[in-house]
Amino acid sequence: MQWLEIDEIPEKIQKGIYSYEKATWLLLTELYTNARKFLGVTPDDDEKSEFIIFLQPKIKPLIDRYKPDSSPFSAFFYTYVSNTFMSWKRRKLRENYNFSVVLANQEEFYAEQVDAYEKSESEKIFEVSDSAGAENSINQKYAQEFLAKKPEEHTCINRLWPGKTSKQKKLTVLALKNCFYIRDQQVAGISRFCGYPEEILHQKIDELCKKLEKKVAKRKAFIKKRDSSYFFHKKYAMILANMSSSAAFYQKILKKYNFHTAAWQNKRKALENNRLRICPTNKAIAEIVGMSERQVCNYVSSFKCSYKKHMLEKAD
Repeated sequence: MQWLEIDEIPEKIQKGIYSYEKATWLLLTELYTNARKFLGVTPDDDEKSEFIIFLQPKIKPLIDRYKPDSSPFSAFFYTYVSNTFMSWKRRKLRENYNFSVVLANQEEFYAEQVDAYEKSESEKIFEVSDSAGAENSINQKYAQEFLAKKPEEHTCINRLWPGKTSKQKKLTVLALKNCFYIRDQQVAGISRFCGYPEEILHQKIDELCKKLEKKVAKRKAFIKKRDSSYFFHKKYAMILANMSSSAAFYQKILKKYNFHTAAWQNKRKALENNRLRICPTNKAIAEIVGMSERQVCNYVSSFKCSYKKHMLEKAD
């Protein structure tokens, strides 16, 4: 098809000689047959077919936008197709990098996050032994040391739970502090140790969890931002690995890589340091169990000290 024949297409549509469908078919056939003339390169058959499918619904609006006084239609069509092809190629390149990042890192990333999550949560909650003869024992060494401390003076909690020891009260407060993470197995063991029905502890846990919806949403949003930063950190790392340092956009890509890498590392550290851990306030626990907020704070602080001591000994 000659350039002059392409120039005549809009006029032939106006005169009813060509329908839009026929004009579209002629233009796309010419593009497929002589791709190098329009695109400056010769794509393989799959790429040509994919681009033509992408371009097909855009031809009619393109013809309607054409103004005969501005330029010949062949020049108008050529400019549009060549520019659209370059934009389409850039978009495909971005999609391919995105897919490669997801494919290459999906299993690694989620395995890493699950492992970190389970490790973080399991180390912060009492594990109750299910072995025979250990019905009223706590499985972890630091918990044993914590519960072995000298009992404190009776407080209002004793009046609500007559006969309960300081050890039992501290363990109850700790369970409630971890209400979002505690498992049914742990609830059953703690209830046995503390000598009250399992349903009571479940009820207190449910009441506290209902007050944590905003914290849960905040943590989920933060994790989503962390994951997004990680995605772009890996994406730009892959682009840089396939780009010469002398390339025009190298510094721009490097700047984006550094930005997202720093954002990912900062968010990861924040999660590792429990800055967004989902726990009820000491005041909420105090109101649930009927003791002073100060007493709850003392119990939590005492446990933290025992936990740190245990981790130091474990490291040695």
